[in-house]
Amino acid sequence: MGSCSLVFLIILPSFLTSQTIIREISQKPSYLLSKSVFLSPDSSVNPFYDTSLERRSAGRRRREIESADNYTFKYIRHPQSYRTTLIQIANDGWEAFSQAHSSMNTIQLFMTQIPRHIKTSLKILVSASPRLLERMLIQSLNDIDQIGRECSKLASNTHDQFVSVMQLLGEVIEMTVLTQSVNMQKLQAAEIELNVSRIAQQQQKQISDIVQKHYSGAQESVRKAQAAYIKALEELPTG
Repeated sequence: MGSCSLVFLIILPSFLTSQTIIREISQKPSYLLSKSVFLSPDSSVNPFYDTSLERRSAGRRRREIESADNYTFKYIRHPQSYRTTLIQIANDGWEAFSQAHSSMNTIQLFMTQIPRHIKTSLKILVSASPRLLERMLIQSLNDIDQIGRECSKLASNTHDQFVSVMQLLGEVIEMTVLTQSVNMQKLQAAEIELNVSRIAQQQQKQISDIVQKHYSGAQESVRKAQAAYIKALEELPTG
């Protein structure tokens, strides 16, 4: 019983840490989950699309995005049409924000499962027989580890999508300056949009860093718990 108490004291900080994880994840990005910032995945793309830019581009003759000799566009899919490129920016931006919204909801749901797994692990340590302890505790700890991996993957995928949108905006700005035929107001609007995307990327990176930090902590707790479990088994009287 003394060995189980020792393992219990080692596992307890993990449970308290999981409560901190949930508070940080639910508090820090709460403003990001507001309906005024993010829309549900099936919402219309219109709120993200600047129709005034589209009308101005449609009111003039068709304009191409010029490039330097031998330059291959990496992110602009339709350089022959500035109007179509604006629509591409709006669509890609909406998809990035939609994925961020969906990922954060999923991460929050995952994090709410951790206390249940911790409580299950503690009950197993206190009441289970050595045979059940070996089989059930490992599974419970593996569930916590899997949650951390899934959260880290979701945050990383969302970060990559925001980076892709930023690269598209950067190429549009570079090619727009090169043509020298685009209105300065449109250039300023594109720069503002790029700054907004940078802010969104920084916020998403902060979320990713938080998830990664606590995932690393959870990994360390799992390693300590496994070591304590092995030690407790070794100290159990035989015969």
